[in-house]
Amino acid sequence: SSPDGKVWKIHTYEIEDALLRICWDGQCWWAVGQSRSLYRSDDSKLWQEAASLTKARAITSGGGLKVAAGGFGNLDVSRDTKVWGNHSIGGQVLLFDVAYGANRFVAVGHPGAIVYSDPVNPSGPG
Repeated sequence: SSPDGKVWKIHTYEIEDALLRICWDGQCWWAVGQSRSLYRSDDSKLWQEAASLTKARAITSGGGLKVAAGGFGNLDVSRDTKVWGNHSIGGQVLLFDVAYGANRFVAVGHPGAIVYSDPVNPSGPG
């Protein structure tokens, strides 16, 4: 236990992918790999591949949804992480990260791009 966040433990897993982003959805951990695979863990120690997303670089959770962002304006959205819908914002916006707060998703990228969703009606754990 580390009440001040100064003590960290290193774990090596059998994942050969470089992990880029991680989020907690209130129930489990989600990570996106450089190969665009999505990984899931209940305890941050044991991980398993959960999905393969074609453009993902980042993942977040909120409002009952998971949103993965990456590629040129690509956003993958899922309620159950089994079925993903792809949404494109169009243009030459390269997305690098996505976050959830105040009932909306916000993604950032290049060149100086900030894109956001309409307000999301929360429907339980993200």
